[in-house]
Amino acid sequence: MLTSTIYTNTSPVNCSGTATDPDGDNLNISVSLYNGSNLIVTCSWTNQANGTSWNCGMTNTSEWVKGNTINCTATYIDTSGSSSSSSTTKIVQNTAPSITTLLTTVTVNTSQTWTYDYNATDLDVDDGVDTLIWSDNATLFDINSSTGLIVDTPTESDAGSQNILITVSDGTAQDTDSFVYIVNDVENPSIQFVSPTPSSGSYSRNYIDVNVSSTEANIDAITVYLYNSTGFVQSNSSGEAPYLVNFTNLLDGTYYINATINDTNGNSNQTETRTILLDTTPPLISSPKPSGTTTSTSITLSVKTNEQATCKYDILDRNYSNMNNTFENTNSTSHSQSLSLSTGTYAYYVRCTDSLGNTNNNSTIINFTISTSGGGTSTTGGSNPGGSSTTSAKILSQPTCSDGKKNQDEEGVDCGGPCPPCVTTVITTTLPVETTTLASTTTIKTEITTTTLIEVTTTTPTTVITTTTLAPSSGVVLATTAVIILVTMIFAGVIFYLLRLR
Repeated sequence: MLTSTIYTNTSPVNCSGTATDPDGDNLNISVSLYNGSNLIVTCSWTNQANGTSWNCGMTNTSEWVKGNTINCTATYIDTSGSSSSSSTTKIVQNTAPSITTLLTTVTVNTSQTWTYDYNATDLDVDDGVDTLIWSDNATLFDINSSTGLIVDTPTESDAGSQNILITVSDGTAQDTDSFVYIVNDVENPSIQFVSPTPSSGSYSRNYIDVNVSSTEANIDAITVYLYNSTGFVQSNSSGEAPYLVNFTNLLDGTYYINATINDTNGNSNQTETRTILLDTTPPLISSPKPSGTTTSTSITLSVKTNEQATCKYDILDRNYSNMNNTFENTNSTSHSQSLSLSTGTYAYYVRCTDSLGNTNNNSTIINFTISTSGGGTSTTGGSNPGGSSTTSAKILSQPTCSDGKKNQDEEGVDCGGPCPPCVTTVITTTLPVETTTLASTTTIKTEITTTTLIEVTTTTPTTVITTTTLAPSSGVVLATTAVIILVTMIFAGVIFYLLRLR
């Protein structure tokens, strides 16, 4: 009856057979085709000879879809009115999907986005009966299961070649496509300095730590380089990141650091170069001025250093932090300070520190003497009609020492004894003298002003009274001498009184 065992929604349905009658009578033939209970076509033939073959077909495939049941029923009636019927049924079968957009080889660069839209035909889908499902075996991407769309942006870790299998299924049957997916790594590998790598700058130490990191998955080698002002010093390499290198026991000077990286695909990259100045040495002080003897009381203290520094000075040899005075012109390699001084011998101690805090442990000493004519003398006197007399009281200059040792009968280091007092107080005393009438008619009134240097840490200060008699006239010499002796005795008494007050 139904000659085909499989029907699809794309093939026509044909029902065929042969009409026979045992008596050899002619036959009337009637054939009906149903889709389920729906009659879709009928065929009939009358007065057909015994053994006639017939065929009843239907070409309008829209009358059925996948899963429908097609029924064919044939009825024969002979000339005597006897009849017989027979029927058969068939199920409309599935139509498999077919991929229409095939691939063979696809080449993509890293960071490049690749898009591809797979398509397939399935008439059962067109009939609204089936839905296509897409899938792949790839680990690099996932095809859109509903649309067949692929979107992939491969990374460095995806570099290489993979065989990809694409499958589309309607739930019953499927179709496949395979292709080679090649990812080329064309990106330079990343590399950067990380902590504790120092930034460009100056450091008071003798080592440099260099640490680099990278996100590169296919590292071949990372190399860290160290240079100084004359050229290459050292390099270290590793195949892993992060990579830490310690350059130790370095001398003072300027160093340069950088690092390079190569991946297994032949790509490379490098860091920036950083400049590192190592300095563990205090500034070197030179050219201390003034020196020797000068006649000017306007003095400029000055020194030079071999690097930028800040310098201080003091009259005592102290640590830098305890020195009381900072040069007015400093923070460079030349340092100066203007001073207004009196006559005498001076010693100034100088220490400097650089920007990294490297400070001199020993002082540089500026020694000089200021000497001017007539300096340090106080003169007082009177007049005599018969002549003239001048008396000078002069405090002898105290010796100054700067050898940093307690010697020469010093009471302290470089002070006391023959050296400058450790701490001094100046007391000025004016001594009145009574008027004395001599045998002659000449009256002499004398007043002596003295400046006494008293040391807090010592005993009786040294005071020298120098008496000079300049050509007195006859008859006055004896009286003048008597006055001077009297004044001297009074002066000594005052000194003794003042000392007791201490």
